[in-house]
Amino acid sequence: MPRIAAATVAENRRLRERALVSAATSLLLEHGAFTVAQASSTAGISRPAFYEYFTGVAELTAVIVVREAEALGVELAAAVDRAQPDRRVDAWARTRLAQATSHGQQLVGDSPTFGLPDDLQSVVSGAIGRLADPLRVAMTDLGTPRTERAVEFVCAVVDTAIRRVRAGDAEPEEETAAVLPIIDHIVTPTERQIR
Repeated sequence: MPRIAAATVAENRRLRERALVSAATSLLLEHGAFTVAQASSTAGISRPAFYEYFTGVAELTAVIVVREAEALGVELAAAVDRAQPDRRVDAWARTRLAQATSHGQQLVGDSPTFGLPDDLQSVVSGAIGRLADPLRVAMTDLGTPRTERAVEFVCAVVDTAIRRVRAGDAEPEEETAAVLPIIDHIVTPTERQIR
């Protein structure tokens, strides 16, 4: 029987699960993928013990991506909450673009989630989709016409800028400067555009 490294069995279980998540996260950041054997070995846990915590690579990948998306979302919500009401959309965009080079964005944007089973894909997609929630609230509070459409447009512009930054085609500051006027045009459309 393995030695218990914590005061209780429950705490030991939490520590081992965290070790697997941490190991797999490191492997994803370094290599873009991992196997059960790699995650287990890096965490110092036997391969059979891995399955006491996760059903396989897909489930652990989903756990990591959801965790990182939620952390990005907390950061976005805080930035929006701190901003003046008329600057909240800009605060969301600036923060989202600042996240472009973060480990969290790397995991959310680059992890191989395309092969996940439908139920896990749904959970991951939902977590990533919630990144737009603070933007949606800010636009609703501003009274932006056709809010859902405007949110989709702003997200598309920002996602494009994030891809450019991550590819090394642009610096975050220059993309932010280029994106903000476009977003302003989407958020405060002319009378002709509203019709």
